[in-house]
Amino acid sequence: PPPPSLSPLLQELGIAGRVDVVEDEQPYSFCYGLWRPRICVSTGLLTLLTSTELRALLVHERHHMRQRDPLRKLISRTLARALVKLMTTPARVHPSSVIASALSVTEARITWLLYGRKSGSGTAWMHLAVSALMVFAIALIGYAGWRLTHEPYLSVAECVNGGVWLG
Repeated sequence: PPPPSLSPLLQELGIAGRVDVVEDEQPYSFCYGLWRPRICVSTGLLTLLTSTELRALLVHERHHMRQRDPLRKLISRTLARALVKLMTTPARVHPSSVIASALSVTEARITWLLYGRKSGSGTAWMHLAVSALMVFAIALIGYAGWRLTHEPYLSVAECVNGGVWLG
């Protein structure tokens, strides 16, 4: 638990009950936790920083906590790795052929040749739906990646209120 002397600052910043202090001489802090992020601060860092620096650090970590950065990083790294694998692995079926097959009559012709009957119209629609879902997922992943790299880190007001510029 945080030392009692830290409680007023944690209350003021709205992060009381969300900060863990680890007994370690090494100075570090980080935000962790996927669903309900928390802040971890080492005792080495607490002894190293002035009260103004500690306030700025907690404002910084609070930003990560509010943005759910641990969860966002997990998702973005996992999806980015998956996309890299898809793009770098030689595929037996090119993604464009999957999309094109939904709009062509190739499947119907094969069904006619093999079974002597027309294929159900639902099959083509299923391919089209899967293709549309893939395009939507790729667009969503691209947007999420863009948001992660273009979102403002901290507002000037948060930095000033956090004591960063007060030195």
